[in-house]
Amino acid sequence: MARQTRYFSEFKTETVALVKSSGRSIADVARSLGVSDRTLWYWVSEDRKSRQRAQDPSSLNADDAAELK
Repeated sequence: MARQTRYFSEFKTETVALVKSSGRSIADVARSLGVSDRTLWYWVSEDRKSRQRAQDPSSLNADDAAELK
């Protein structure tokens, strides 16, 4: 069974910022920080979705749209 690790939000934020500003791949940054590349990919994805929602707060995510159907 996989071990579940919790990370502080500041660590997540700084790690996503490193991916965006460094030009390095998610896998490379994850490897250098000892984080799963899947975990970091998820953090980057959530950050992207969060920024899109901030730009257009009236937009719905997939779960909300499915619930309204």
